Amino acid sequence: MRYALLLPILITLFILDRVFLVLVYWKTSYKFERWIYKDELIIESMHRVTVGLLVLVLIEYSISIW
Repeated sequence: MRYALLLPILITLFILDRVFLVLVYWKTSYKFERWIYKDELIIESMHRVTVGLLVLVLIEYSISIW
């Protein structure tokens, strides 16, 4: 496995991606065994998690200002 040292970070990313994929039901989700070896899927997950977390931060920020 190429990412043995990054495995805890990748597992966290995979779990967070699954949480956000619940909201994006039209996207295909892959099993961890296939996901871990496809760099394109990992980068797509990183984008999805980043956007999802930014949206959550903006919602929290707008609620705190209110």
